[in-house]
Amino acid sequence: MKMKRDKRFLVFLEEDCPACGGQGVYQHPDWRRFFDELGWNAPLRAAVEWFRENGYPDVRDEEDLPAEELVCGDCGGSGVLRQRVPLEDALRELGFLVGKAGGR
Repeated sequence: MKMKRDKRFLVFLEEDCPACGGQGVYQHPDWRRFFDELGWNAPLRAAVEWFRENGYPDVRDEEDLPAEELVCGDCGGSGVLRQRVPLEDALRELGFLVGKAGGR
């Protein structure tokens, strides 16, 4: 006779977010283009002109520039992805159980 399992034990698996490298933010793609074209030492007044000429007509001064870093949409800015996994799968991955996942 097989017993019915009414309970499941779950644990959390956390890993660095691959989209942002665990930083929670990433560099705005247009800022990356700006630095690629003008270099890291370019003055902010050059950024104002560059952004105005590259699709940001409302940029008039440094305060109007877009944010250089954006919050990662994959991890919500935490830098960590978290998912629930069955305890059995976690123990197997850690080497405490041998056999196929989901096996009894």
